[in-house]
Amino acid sequence: MYEQPNLTVRKLLMYETGTYNDQVLRPYESNLDLGTLDRFMHYTNDGSILTPSAMGNIAGNILAPAAQAVSAVTIANGWDIPRLSFMMEVERNVMGNVQVEILTGYTDHVGVANGFIDPNMVLYFNSTMVMQTVQSMGATGRQNVTTMRDPQHILSEDGIQSSMPYHGVAGMAPNPAHLANTPISIRPEDVVSRIASEPMLSYNEDVVDPRITFANGVKKSLRSNANASSYLSRTMTAFKGAADAAVVCNDNHAAIMNQTIGTLREGLVEDDMYLKEFVQHEGIHRHGAIAWSELLAYNPHLDAVTTVVVHNRNKPIPVHQRGSTENWNGATAETVCATVLAHAVPAEMLSVMITNLKFRMTNMTLDGQDAVVVEWVESFADGLDIRPYVDRFLYKLKSEILPGITHNGMTPYQITVSVDVIGETYIAISLNGQPTVDYVVPSFCDALLAPIRGTSAASIDRLTHDFNSICENVLSTANAGAI
Repeated sequence: MYEQPNLTVRKLLMYETGTYNDQVLRPYESNLDLGTLDRFMHYTNDGSILTPSAMGNIAGNILAPAAQAVSAVTIANGWDIPRLSFMMEVERNVMGNVQVEILTGYTDHVGVANGFIDPNMVLYFNSTMVMQTVQSMGATGRQNVTTMRDPQHILSEDGIQSSMPYHGVAGMAPNPAHLANTPISIRPEDVVSRIASEPMLSYNEDVVDPRITFANGVKKSLRSNANASSYLSRTMTAFKGAADAAVVCNDNHAAIMNQTIGTLREGLVEDDMYLKEFVQHEGIHRHGAIAWSELLAYNPHLDAVTTVVVHNRNKPIPVHQRGSTENWNGATAETVCATVLAHAVPAEMLSVMITNLKFRMTNMTLDGQDAVVVEWVESFADGLDIRPYVDRFLYKLKSEILPGITHNGMTPYQITVSVDVIGETYIAISLNGQPTVDYVVPSFCDALLAPIRGTSAASIDRLTHDFNSICENVLSTANAGAI
């Protein structure tokens, strides 16, 4: 095996994890009625302002993780054993412009003993992101500018207990009886694909679109899809752009939806800077996973750049221990709120290159406004002035995330959040003056828990109907205004 020209694994860091309470899946659900639709049109100025911040006041009423868990989520060897989380840095130099891909994930066990790594230890990739540094001419001369591009989850059908894998082919296919329990993805692209396929599906209930399943292997999904405001904004912006173009091109509804799908296309593992080397590998193709010995065959020098940190058994373990915090299988307001934060906060952190963040927030202030105090912050990027990135995160937190979980400020809260995107996320929540409830989620494998995975086609049907209703309402309003 060989490495790609100009592509080098700079380092691989591995950390022993804790043990965790059983995890569950809460896919996105939609809840659209006439009142909510009217509020959507109001907050978006009849569909003309579709930014994530404009969606913040309404997104939580339209799209939210299920209040009731729909499935347990399993992980290799169970949640009650420690394993290793990892972060890999891969560098590519293209004509002097340096790109660094960060890949994170976890292993199936702590496969390290006496300085040796178990060749059979399996690594599962959870997410990827690319940082690009370019030189630009500023007022003080040349300076480096670093940007983050498309932090993405790597999704597979693994871990959903009701899963019955379906290895079909692309395109429409007969619907076998077991397909009702086949895991699916619920990305914006998938929802609009389902809308576009609705005429065919309505004529034949025994036909399924394998594009929403994992029939063709693992998928990528923008981490921002875990923020309902961003999800809704991205979907409706793509539709509005296609609808506006249709006025000029005289396109019909099907053409508008197909154009929307094209705009919403997610990245492919086959195009990933590093993972594309493994597209023929069955473990990567189906599960986003590869054994350590196989990874070494691709990267013979990997041992030399790998650092493993395991716990000292004679000292208190500084990570979560199973049973020490609240379970995730409840349906309380605190559990639902913690679920939203556990997905949306890391997504928006990574969009501004923040990897570790601790903050406290409350709206129990004199004026009832959200007050946030940042206690700790770290970034992937070395030497970066992190302050403007923190400000950007706080803006998105207040305008896109908090309105949905506080019913636009009507719910008094006190919340502490501490996130390590390759470790774990701790959330302490008090709502309406009630006692604080503590939750911990393993961030290193949050693609398994993401709300854009569902247990069956039924997980997407309501979203399809409601998003189609919003699209039709926006389109009819635009057409009426054009008359």
